[in-house]
Amino acid sequence: MLGDPGSGVHDLEITNVTLEDDGRFQCQVSPNRGQDAIRADAILTVLVKPTSVTASSTSRSPRLGLYEVGQGSQLTLRCDVTGARPAAQVQWQRNGVPVQLDQEDSFSGWGHPGRNDTTSVVTLRPTAADDGAGISCVAQHPAIAPEDRKFFNSTVQLSVLYPPGAPEISGYTEGEVVSIGQQKTLTCISRGGNPPAQLVWLKNGRPIGSKYRSLPGHTLAEHRLRADVSDLGAVYSCQASSHVQPEPLTASVRTMVNFGPDLVTIEGTREARGGDLVRLTCVTSSSSPAANITWVINDRTMENTSQETSVAGDGGWISSSNISTVVPIGMRQDMTVACYGLNPALGRTKVGSAKITVLHPPEPPTILGYESGSHLRAGERVSLSCVSQGGNPPATLTWYRGDTELASSTEVRDSVARSVVTFQVDHADNRRAYTCHSTNSAEGKQQTVSTTLNVFCECLLSELCERSHL
Repeated sequence: MLGDPGSGVHDLEITNVTLEDDGRFQCQVSPNRGQDAIRADAILTVLVKPTSVTASSTSRSPRLGLYEVGQGSQLTLRCDVTGARPAAQVQWQRNGVPVQLDQEDSFSGWGHPGRNDTTSVVTLRPTAADDGAGISCVAQHPAIAPEDRKFFNSTVQLSVLYPPGAPEISGYTEGEVVSIGQQKTLTCISRGGNPPAQLVWLKNGRPIGSKYRSLPGHTLAEHRLRADVSDLGAVYSCQASSHVQPEPLTASVRTMVNFGPDLVTIEGTREARGGDLVRLTCVTSSSSPAANITWVINDRTMENTSQETSVAGDGGWISSSNISTVVPIGMRQDMTVACYGLNPALGRTKVGSAKITVLHPPEPPTILGYESGSHLRAGERVSLSCVSQGGNPPATLTWYRGDTELASSTEVRDSVARSVVTFQVDHADNRRAYTCHSTNSAEGKQQTVSTTLNVFCECLLSELCERSHL
């Protein structure tokens, strides 16, 4: 007891307070001289800090303190604060900031008549924005000093499962045109998602790559392509999926490629005579866009020509054009024909060429090597030359001794056809005709030239010589 009894002051000091000291204390003044007893009550509440604060849930927990929940699904969190006197209050926080939640608090004994447990339950429906958020329950109690408050809370982290964002493709713009051999890098990005997206590249519906990188906040996959013919109208797609998004989300681009033509060919008449009608067809290989065709004959560009296009197997276009012209009468030179296929987008030209052989007859043949009317001596060697100038094609020359064809060949040099036969004359060649026939595909008939030999015989044989031609 403390105080000043003489002054009627009696104080009660309690040291080493324990929970047993919690209760009602009464100061009593005994009756004296007819005065009734006087009593005054004082209630002592002993404050005891909580012994533990624990936040938990019945949801799936991949690791300690982390709870997994689907976006929009219900998640129940429970906070247990044990062993406090009096019962503690609970405050819920999100990432350290108090939040107003519809919480249900209940209180119960702790196993000691002086202590209490507090249970607080909240129900959440997390969104994608809550993924990774820390939800804390904080015990509030007058026995907790400000500097100790950080020790009286419990935090759980949310893993909110939600689908990845629709993929986006960059690096190529729909309608953009690239050239054969040009390189492009297509980038596919899918933002968000827990778990992150799995990305797959496809070309015309067939997988061509499944490598991707998961980065903070997004997933990225690149595809490098070197444009070729197969990319004309090709559809490149990027698909994003996860186990919470089993149906893939898809983004696509259709590529356009300029190429060709690589080849231009000319078909049609190859030989003609003056006055003949020549028909020609020019065809390009596949190109994109379709090639424009121009005809040039003997260095003169042909006007008012037309062309047609058809779809090629690779998705490009084949251009074709027909033309007709008449070979001028008396023309002696071959006709040169060129067909130009121009890709208007690339400024690239491919040319096909052809030669039309203009047929015309050669000059009549002549025989050289023997002067008509001169005499040869039996046993003498003679070389007769048959010569024909010009002609397209050059003449083909054939020798005959009388009605018998001789072995011979035709050589052409500088537009002159020549055939030579060499033999040793005898008395049988006296007054015998040697004939040269000239033929040419432009000439419907054969041209002929002959020479008759005179052979001088020895006197003893003169009679035989004469008789040989009787």
